[in-house]
Amino acid sequence: MINLLPGHIQPKKSLDDSPLVGMLNRDYKGIKKINHQSVRSEIWVVESRDTSQQFLAKIRYNSRNGYEQERDCLRFVNHPLIPSLVVADDNNLQLIREYIPGTSLDYFVDDHSKEFHESLLADIRSQLLHTVTSMHTQRYIHRDIKPGNV
Repeated sequence: MINLLPGHIQPKKSLDDSPLVGMLNRDYKGIKKINHQSVRSEIWVVESRDTSQQFLAKIRYNSRNGYEQERDCLRFVNHPLIPSLVVADDNNLQLIREYIPGTSLDYFVDDHSKEFHESLLADIRSQLLHTVTSMHTQRYIHRDIKPGNV
């Protein structure tokens, strides 16, 4: 697994910075915001207030577009490389899902100090094809496959 690169994570300043609202704010606290270049959502690493286990929170702003599809896919698709849904707050457009440590492929590609070896590329391709095939078998289609989502 590739570690997150410095500069792509903004440390949380205080609990008041957490964008979680309602029930999710009661049960989870924000740990760090992961830089996400979307005006429609933010991605946070959050921690359960009861167990201290870490999860990933996606908070959407002003857009229900695609929310239900993403929620249902995370809820029903079963694959070890797809994070499972823990809880959804449909009123506030917030999803709490399993946290898989690491980084997305776009951050890895941007790090020019790393060399891509054929075996690494073959492993990435194999995992991606296996995951997409599994989704298709379960009658889901991922319409935004890109390095930032891998």
